[in-house]
This record gives sequence, C-alpha cells and structure tokens, in this order.
Amino acid sequence: MFSLFRIVNYYSLKKAAPVYYERFKEFWELFTKLSPELNTNLFRLKSFALMTNFAPLVAPLAPITIAIYSEFSGFLSNYLMDRITLHFKANYKITFVDSFLDADLVISTTTIHPDELLGTPLVIVEPTLNANDFFLIQQRIQEIINRN
Repeated sequence: MFSLFRIVNYYSLKKAAPVYYERFKEFWELFTKLSPELNTNLFRLKSFALMTNFAPLVAPLAPITIAIYSEFSGFLSNYLMDRITLHFKANYKITFVDSFLDADLVISTTTIHPDELLGTPLVIVEPTLNANDFFLIQQRIQEIINRN
C-alpha cells in the first residue's frame, strides 16, 4: 500500500508542470488549513487524482489559424512561422494558412489595407519578432479565443 504514495512524484511534477503544481499546492495548503484532519498522504493522492480527472495535466490546446504576410520574400514568412510556433506551442494548436479569409488572425510585417484583410484581425510586428510583438500576438489570440 505504501507504494501507492509514490505514484505521484511531486518534485518531478514541479519541474515538468510548474503552474499545475503550484495550483495544486495552493489548493492543498488552503484545504488542509481548513480541514487539518484530512492532511494525509492518501487523501492528498486522492485529491491530486481527482484534480487531474477534471483538469488534465495535458489539456487540449486551443486551435488558431494564422496567415503570415511580409513585404520580404517567403523565407522570412517561414522564419516568422517557426518563431511563432516555438513561442506558442505550449498554449495553442497553430495552423498556418495562405488566405486571409481562412485565418483567425493575420500577422504582418507591414500595414495592410483593411479591404484586403476581409475582416480578419491584424497584428503588425517587427521582422525580428521582439517581446512586445509576442505580447500583442498573445493578446489578440486570447481575444479571438474568448470571442469563440
């Protein structure tokens, strides 16, 4: 029975999923403060298992389609796609499309006339994709996801 208590290695969990671990830790500290008689390893394990049932460690990623436009040649578009994918791969399932009409979001290194966007939201970024650009992209994606 004692081997059951080692099923969850909280130290490894803290390294692999720090946000998830912190949320459980905060819950457990508050819970045991309010109900100290339930502060046992077995109940902690049961609580953790219940939490993973309702909020899986690996949650499905929100889908988002993005069209990239650059006044430079195609290689920059590929670079931008790679950088965006790497930056957001833990948060969103990104699909890149060629048509603004098929996209949820257009990311461009230059201004685009609103008529060309066909109503698709636009984020204008630097070709180097700096921290502010990622912040703006994150905000716009979150707005799109919240709206859907």
